[in-house]
This record gives sequence, structure tokens and C-alpha cells, in this order.
Amino acid sequence: MSNQITIQPTKFVNVRSGDSSLGVRVYDNYGQSYTNTWESIPDDDLEILKLVLELEDKVVCAMMDFLQEDQKTIDIGGEYYSWDEIKYLFLDDEEMINDDMLKCDHCEKWIDVEDAISQGTHHSSEKWCPECVKGKQND
Repeated sequence: MSNQITIQPTKFVNVRSGDSSLGVRVYDNYGQSYTNTWESIPDDDLEILKLVLELEDKVVCAMMDFLQEDQKTIDIGGEYYSWDEIKYLFLDDEEMINDDMLKCDHCEKWIDVEDAISQGTHHSSEKWCPECVKGKQND
């Protein structure tokens, strides 16, 4: 059975006082947790995931461990991200290199070596992701 992990950016509102706070709800088929102590919610879903990975909540940590072990997709605010899109947040540099990934010399985003070679963005002296190459061509 599939176990979809969801991170839902949330504005929490006290229905009696009207006071509000910001954070996330994190849940799957087996557990749930939340934090409502954020000053703001990033617009970038991957920035939200980075903040969730910093939480010391045991339930959240177990979900993130499961996500990494099974290399699952994750739902962040209604957008689905594959393991390949998020794994750089979970793996250290050596693990990424062993997984045939390289880091763009310009923006430091991790990219697949095969993608870089097929798109002509992997050269002996520079390694650029396709987005940075496009930006360079537009300059």
C-alpha cells in the first residue's frame, strides 16, 4: 500500500481569539504532526521542505526517513516532487556524486550527469545546469 507524505503550508487560526500563526502540517497514512512557530512561509516548496527537515519532531523525522529509504514522491502544498527532484536535500555531496549527480558551478544545483551530457552542459572545465546555460546564452 502506498504511503503518501504530505507537507501542507498552513495558517493556523484560533477560532475564539482570532490569533493566527504560520507553519506546516506534515502527515501520511500513519501519523501527523505540525509546527506553528514560523515567522513566514517560503514561496518555494523546496525551501519549505528544507525547514521541515530541520524539525526535531520524532514523527516528522520518521516520515522523512521513510521518504529517503523508499525514495518516494512528496506532496508539498498540492505539488508533487519526485525523489530525483528532492534527493539532494537528503544526501551529502559524496552520496550525490556516487549517484551520478554533479553540482552546477554557477548556481550549485544538483543535476544528473546523463542529463548534463545529453544537453551539452557538462564540459571539462565547467559544469552548468540547463537553466544556467540558457541564462548565459541570453546574456
